Amino acid sequence: MVLVGNKSDLEDKRKVPKDLAQKKAEEWNIPFLECSAKTDQNISDIFHTLVQLCWDRGGGPPKPKSDKSKCNLL
Repeated sequence: MVLVGNKSDLEDKRKVPKDLAQKKAEEWNIPFLECSAKTDQNISDIFHTLVQLCWDRGGGPPKPKSDKSKCNLL
């Protein structure tokens, strides 16, 4: 799980203080990132963080299939 604050480009309309969100993420022992799709801030970092957490818990990235005739993700 990752705690994500969205629309970080709208600082003047913030509903949750950043320090409160950070403290909650620390309490839950999860990463906290703020993002903005408008400015492309941290968008890919969020997905990379989620994938890394999944790999860390599941033993790493999936192994490529040995059958070369089929499409592989890696």
